[in-house]
Amino acid sequence: MSKTLTFASLLVALLAPTSAAAVYSVIDLGSLGSPGCQAHGINSSGQVTGEATTAAGQSHAFIYSGGSLMDLGIAGTNASGRAINASGQIAGYYYNRSYQAFLWDQGKVRDLGDLGGSYAAGYGLSSVGHVCGSSFTKTNREHAFFWGGRHMIDLGTLGGGHSSARGINAADQVVGYAYLANGGFHAFVWSGGTMKDLGTLGGDYSSAYAINDAGQIVGQASAAGNAAVHAALWSGGSVRDLGDLGSGISAAFAINSQGTEIVGNAEVPSTSGFVVYHAFVWSGGAMQDLNDLIPQGTGWVLEEADGINDTGQIIGWGTRAGEVHGFLLQPGATANAMVAGVDGARVPRYSGRVGPLELKHLGANPARTGAELEYSLPRAGFVTLRVMDVSGRTVRTLVTGDIPAGTRVVPWNLSDDTGKRVDPIGPAAASASSGRSPSAIARCQHAHSCDFFPSVRIPEIVVIAANDVRRPFLLPSISRTQNPVRLTPPSGTNPSTTCTSSPKAGSESWLDP
Repeated sequence: MSKTLTFASLLVALLAPTSAAAVYSVIDLGSLGSPGCQAHGINSSGQVTGEATTAAGQSHAFIYSGGSLMDLGIAGTNASGRAINASGQIAGYYYNRSYQAFLWDQGKVRDLGDLGGSYAAGYGLSSVGHVCGSSFTKTNREHAFFWGGRHMIDLGTLGGGHSSARGINAADQVVGYAYLANGGFHAFVWSGGTMKDLGTLGGDYSSAYAINDAGQIVGQASAAGNAAVHAALWSGGSVRDLGDLGSGISAAFAINSQGTEIVGNAEVPSTSGFVVYHAFVWSGGAMQDLNDLIPQGTGWVLEEADGINDTGQIIGWGTRAGEVHGFLLQPGATANAMVAGVDGARVPRYSGRVGPLELKHLGANPARTGAELEYSLPRAGFVTLRVMDVSGRTVRTLVTGDIPAGTRVVPWNLSDDTGKRVDPIGPAAASASSGRSPSAIARCQHAHSCDFFPSVRIPEIVVIAANDVRRPFLLPSISRTQNPVRLTPPSGTNPSTTCTSSPKAGSESWLDP
C-alpha cells in the first residue's frame, strides 16, 4: 500500500501569558506491580522509558505514555529501556541466557546482534532509529558499537582494551568512553569511521553520555590530580567544567537541543555516613539541586536525572517513602525564564530560538514511517494543529487546546483520526503519479489565517501555518532537498494581506535551512 504525508495547518489564537507557578511539579511514573522504577529516556512528546519491577520480582522495560505505565513485554527475566525517540521507538537491553541489545518499535522487538561475544546492550537511539551501545567481541573485550539498521559496527578503542558508546545524534555522531593504552579512559566522539579523543578537565579520566543534534556533548571529566570529577560540556572544540553541588563529584547525562539545559546527578554533603547523590539541572551557567526546585513536603528525594526534552520535562529516579520511584518533572511558568545559552546569548529556556511564530518539519522528508512537526509560540495560546488533504478535509487533529509559550514537537505516525494509514487521495495523488510539477492553491479563511494547499509529489510533506496577528506569513511546500528545514515568514508582510498569489514550492526566499 502506498503511503503519503499530506498537509498540516497551525491555527493559533494568542492569549494573555499564563500566571507564574512552581518551578517543577513531580509526577510519579507508577509501577508494574512492585516498588522499584527508574526512568532513563524521554522524547519530545513526553513519552518515557526505563525499567520497573514486576510482581514476580523481575525488572521489565516500560513505556510511559498518556499517564500510564506499560510493560513492553520483552522476553527474558530482566529488561531495560534506555532511550526513546520521537517515533516512540525504544532501545535497550534484555537478559535471556545472555544480555542482548534490542530495538522496540510499536510492539515489535528486534535483536540487534553482537560483535561476536555473548553480550550486547543498547544505550543510545537516534531520531531515525539508529542505535549505539557496547558488546563483547570474540575475545570477550567490551567494545562500543554503532547499529545503522543492518548489523553492528565495532567502533574500536583509543588504544586500550575496552570502550562503550552511550549517546548518538541524527548525524550518526556517537559518544561514549574508551580506554587508552596507559589504562586511563577518555570520552570520545565517533563519526564517519573515526574516533576522536575529547580529552579531560586536566585529569586522567572522562566519559561522554549524550550528544545533541548540534554536536554538543555532555558527560564527566576529572580535574588535575583526579581529586574532583565534574560534569562537563564539550562544545565548539573546548570543554567546560559545569561544577558540582559541594562534594566534588558530578556527572551530566542529558542535554536539550539548544544546549541551554543539562541534567545529571552530583554528590551532596552528608552527615549520614553514606554517599548521597541528588539530581541537578544546569542552566544559565549554574548547577541547581532539583530537590530545591520542587514543592517541599512531598517526600521525594530526586537522586538522578537521566533525560530532558525541549519542553523542559525532566525524567529520572529517586526515593519516596524509602522506595525507588521513577519521576517526571513538569516545568511551571517560572521555569521558562530567560537563560544564557552556551554561546552567551540570552534566550527563552525552551524557546528553540524561534521568531514570533514558527512551524517546521523535523526528520526525513519524504517520510515513509512517521514525521515530526515542531511549532513555537511567542506566548501562551489556544492551538489547533491538524493534517489536511488538498480538498480541505481534516485527516488528523494532532493538537487542540491551551498550550504554554515555547516550543513543542508533535510526532505523527501517518494515520488519520480513525487510526488508518494515509493513502494517496484526490488531485494530489493524481498529480504525483503523472509527474506534473508542484503547484499551490491558496485558500484564505479569515484575516489572520491564510492556508496554502500545495499539490506535491507523494509522499512529501507540506505545511500550512496560520498568521500571527502581528506578523502574518505564508508557507510553501518543503523542498525535497531541504532536510530538516526551518520555515520563516517573508519580510514586509501586512496583517490585513489577502491571499491572491500561489508561491512556488521550495521558494528560497521563504526557506531558511
